[in-house]
Amino acid sequence: MPYIKPELRFKVEKELYDLIHAIAESGNSKEEIAPMLAYIFYKLLIVGYGAETDDWYKRMDAIKILESVKEEFLQYRIRPYEAQKRKENGDV
Repeated sequence: MPYIKPELRFKVEKELYDLIHAIAESGNSKEEIAPMLAYIFYKLLIVGYGAETDDWYKRMDAIKILESVKEEFLQYRIRPYEAQKRKENGDV
């Protein structure tokens, strides 16, 4: 995601790579990683926006973040994969 400035990335880079390494080295199956990632995303949103917020705008910001990340993942990871498979196997 190129929208974050390098100086902001730097502030969280080490901890983020530590977390990524911990997940990668945990030996968890694919079935265990999905709920682990969901838990991590949820906890990050709670820390970022507060566990008990009555602020509708904060709640909507959290939704916007999730949607933006989803769209970024679709555009750069899922759609190219689907296009490659269409080339290999033909369209449905």
